[in-house]
Amino acid sequence: SKKGTRMGILVVGGSGFIGSHLCRILAERGEEVVSYDVSARPLGALLDAPENVRAKVKVVGGSVNDIPKLFRTIKDNKVEGLVYVAAVLLEADEMPTEALRVNVEGVANACEGARLFDLRRVVYFSSQGVYGARDVLEPVSENATLEPTAGMYQMTKYLAERLGEQYERQYGVSFVSLRPSMVFGPGQRLYYPLNMILAHAVARTSFARPNGADHPIDYTYVKDCAEGAALAYKSEKIKSPAYNISSGRLTTNAQVAEVVKKLYPGFRAEMGSGLIGSPILWKRILTGPLNLELARRDLGYRPQYGVEGGIADYSSYLNAHPQELLQMTSALVHPGEDWK
Repeated sequence: SKKGTRMGILVVGGSGFIGSHLCRILAERGEEVVSYDVSARPLGALLDAPENVRAKVKVVGGSVNDIPKLFRTIKDNKVEGLVYVAAVLLEADEMPTEALRVNVEGVANACEGARLFDLRRVVYFSSQGVYGARDVLEPVSENATLEPTAGMYQMTKYLAERLGEQYERQYGVSFVSLRPSMVFGPGQRLYYPLNMILAHAVARTSFARPNGADHPIDYTYVKDCAEGAALAYKSEKIKSPAYNISSGRLTTNAQVAEVVKKLYPGFRAEMGSGLIGSPILWKRILTGPLNLELARRDLGYRPQYGVEGGIADYSSYLNAHPQELLQMTSALVHPGEDWK
């Protein structure tokens, strides 16, 4: 039954970038958390968490497609509900069947676990990528037409949303999708323009690109993103099958550089005007800011950090973790460093 003795929140993909931040936020609030991840050790945001916080997160190593292990983890830990964050992202286009296995089949397994064990809710991490590119950069609401055709990652997110909605319709599993936009922060290995600009500033090197100053992106700080998931799990007012989670506004690369310069007054960033020329991916995913009205109304979501606060927090983290900065600056060579 959904009531009574059940306590644990299962975070599928809890050792990852967003997952580890979510585990930490839930544990800090006194929740009993089970991280289920192919990586059987606490990683990311849990590593420098206080001992009493880490103690509230049980780490279980397992694959989303190992159904007996997944179901046994739900049963043995008296799991009340789950958040699904696991995903194949960067490799999705090169490994489409693996992306389908983790991003769709894994979600099916989680939904089946929720059905069989009568879990309270499944919160699923989708992506703003399901909206596709937009010619007019106006706010995008949850009921917008979905065009997840930029790549296999976006398509798998779209398919898993539909699958979860069918589980809700047909079996009564409470399923809600979150659509975050460009999540950045400690532990991330992606080559967003914001990361590239900030990493150069923290490393005390100048930044120059021939274009891209006006390229607008709606970023989400990872702690805001994790907060959105915690709120979606707890909310008693879910009325939409999906919710946008982001800063709710577009920030250009020039604006990112200005924010960074406040933290690093000597930092030099020179960018030519217009959009990023290459890689073409950045034009393929150009879209308006996400409309946060529904998330505010039903979840009580308001970005606490936003872009400025997020950059400041991320910056102090990078200064305190020079090893992380080193990994980040070497990772920047692949594959976004060809911004030209």
